[in-house]
Amino acid sequence: MMISCKSLVPLLALVLAVAAGHGKSKRKISTAEYQLPKSIKPNFYDIQITPFFDRAPEEGLKFRFIGVVKIDLEVLESTNLIRLHAHDMTITQNNVTLALATDPNEVLEISSVQQSGNDKHFLNIAVATNFDVGAKLVLTINYIGNLNDDLDGFYRSSYVNYRGETTWLGVTQFSPTGARRAFPCFDEPSYKAKFTIHVAREPLKVVTSNMRVAAANRPVEGLDGWVWVDFEQTLLTPTFVVAFTVHDFGYVQSEVDDRFRIYARAELVERATGYALEMAPKILQYLEHFTNFSYDESMKLDQLAIPDFAPNAMENWGHINYREVALLYDNFSTSTTSKQKTVTVMSHEIAHFWFGNLVTPAWWNEVWLKEGFATYFQYFAADKFENLFQLEQAFIGDELQPVLLYDSRALSHPLSGQVDSPASILSGFDSIAYNKGGAIMRFLTAILGKDNFEKAIKHYVDKNKYGSVTKDSYWDSLSTELPPNTLPAGVNLSEVMDTWATQPGFPVITASRNYETKEITFSQQRFYSSGKDMNSTEEWYVPITMVPESGNANWQDLSIKGWLVPTENLTLTENLPNNTEWIVLNPRQTGIITHSAFFLSDELYMFRLIPFGTID
Repeated sequence: MMISCKSLVPLLALVLAVAAGHGKSKRKISTAEYQLPKSIKPNFYDIQITPFFDRAPEEGLKFRFIGVVKIDLEVLESTNLIRLHAHDMTITQNNVTLALATDPNEVLEISSVQQSGNDKHFLNIAVATNFDVGAKLVLTINYIGNLNDDLDGFYRSSYVNYRGETTWLGVTQFSPTGARRAFPCFDEPSYKAKFTIHVAREPLKVVTSNMRVAAANRPVEGLDGWVWVDFEQTLLTPTFVVAFTVHDFGYVQSEVDDRFRIYARAELVERATGYALEMAPKILQYLEHFTNFSYDESMKLDQLAIPDFAPNAMENWGHINYREVALLYDNFSTSTTSKQKTVTVMSHEIAHFWFGNLVTPAWWNEVWLKEGFATYFQYFAADKFENLFQLEQAFIGDELQPVLLYDSRALSHPLSGQVDSPASILSGFDSIAYNKGGAIMRFLTAILGKDNFEKAIKHYVDKNKYGSVTKDSYWDSLSTELPPNTLPAGVNLSEVMDTWATQPGFPVITASRNYETKEITFSQQRFYSSGKDMNSTEEWYVPITMVPESGNANWQDLSIKGWLVPTENLTLTENLPNNTEWIVLNPRQTGIITHSAFFLSDELYMFRLIPFGTID
């Protein structure tokens, strides 16, 4: 998912933090209270959705939908409770059935069906006796949901077409916790399953989803002219990237690769889709090569321009939704800036197919493991095909620098922090996850070297495909390609990177050059934009890189000259230039120091260098 205005999201996080402070409870809420138990897992969903817009067969169904979900379950631990998520829908005990998969006719007696009625959104289904470990169950739920106007879950949208008529759409936005508003489900990123989706459509409507259409000819009972659109079964997929859209858009299809289509309002299809249609196959092919993992042959890639969409775009597998301004580009009436936005947003979303969809964070506290990757590739993948914008250099000004303000405040949070409620999960999609997460990827590229970084990513994707990961999974894969003697003696990559992932903020590095002894000494402390001494204890592993005036100033030399480590200062004494020569620290700003700093004087001169910051 690509947030449309990142500056608003940190503000949301701040508002939530302040609000939480005003209403402090006596007991601290733990993340576990919001998470589902690990006693039962879903393996397969069969979902039927019948949506009604303004012309419903009865008034009570206007802007609502009728749903039926069948979930194949597997019991992992002995329990008598099935707990999953459901929100903003009507479910009664009479409409819930449970049977053994081995004998569907053997219906089990349900003791109670209860919805939590709070922001946990739990649907609790209890039986009298415990299930046996290894038992396979089939849970069927009939329900009625709301086609809301919140731009979340399965929601209604509209536009006025070229004939002046209002056209209604049904759009999904499930990330991060919206799937539970469309169908009861295990709505956490680690619960992957396969899905078969069926959506009823009225005449003149089109339905698209993650997979190709398998059939569209079954009549809908009781609704004249309606048919079921049946889709092929998905790959193992987390709920937040399941998608289906009811619309009346036209489309164009790539002549290079017929898996690619772009859907948009009829009046925009011909004149504003060409650029995106040209670039998408190139981006996909580049990422296939980079990860050494091909996009599955059973899948297609639809990209939809939605008139009313909350984020810039959403990476639903095989079915990416965009704001119109993020996808469509018209040579005659759209700015070059918009062209850059199209190619970078598209690169961001396609990168998610590997980082987020295929390899998924185990929990939302490490959303940077998908958004950081996508932010990195939105520049470094797109730059391979659009060098007009110098995107590798633009990363510094567009992504690295904007995160400084947020991360230099006392209220900042770590990359890997704590989230629990849906509101706190959403607040985690901020500039720390996107900007700083992307900067960490760039930082690691500099430490390992580009070739080794690419090899490590191949290992990471292959080892964790269709699974869930934590930061430690990532560090482990990177360690397989770490050149010898790169890190301080006796220290592993996990120890180094955890100082950046588990602590908020960043250090200000004080570097002093002694021209009499020909030494440079480095020290660190956490930087606060307020300038106040907050008595912080955070310290980091900081690699020091530099380019001297002698040696023809090799700006490609990113070799590490030494490490500033927690609790110790670093003094460099070897391979330093003459007193009359300048030194540039952090050349090309590829390390964790965002601006280069240089020494010109022949006296003892103090510099304060700010990793992820600016020079004081």
